[in-house]
Amino acid sequence: MRSARYSPPIKPHASRSVMPISIFIRQALREHFDDIRAINAESTPGVSLLAPDALGDMVETASVIWVALVNEMVAGYLIGFAPSAMYKGEEFAWFKSRVHDFLYIDQIAVRSSHRSQGIGAALYQKLEQSAARGPLSTLVCEVNLDPPNPGSMAFHKREGFAEIERLHTSDGRHVALLHKRLQTGE
Repeated sequence: MRSARYSPPIKPHASRSVMPISIFIRQALREHFDDIRAINAESTPGVSLLAPDALGDMVETASVIWVALVNEMVAGYLIGFAPSAMYKGEEFAWFKSRVHDFLYIDQIAVRSSHRSQGIGAALYQKLEQSAARGPLSTLVCEVNLDPPNPGSMAFHKREGFAEIERLHTSDGRHVALLHKRLQTGE
């Protein structure tokens, strides 16, 4: 999947003027892994903490591992899996048994200093464009209800995701399972 440059519309705050930022989305490289781990750690418990070797293992099975770069710095990342992936996540297994032609977003996270600047939306826009060109018709993900993650739930609703089920996971979390149907070129 090709890299893309995206400049999201940004609404300026009443007290200050905000210049649009330029976001460059590309396939993650090993040189980005330390930044991904740092963003992941500061985003926990909103996303599951990646074990030290997990990212390297994910590279072998993930369909998508992208980073969003702002001024050549990793500002966010997205990790996703197609239904054919050899991935053992509990939520992924739930979707795999009930939804066809999907891309499961395992993690999307943005560096705390770059939140509310359109980076997550840019990652999803690029993902939707890419997924719609192929056989995938739906994006799916989960958002924590316990521990609560109201910011992520609001973000996903703004992005057009709808709740289809709730799941109590074996690690003690309670999650909302979300989906978004993609518009295909057909």
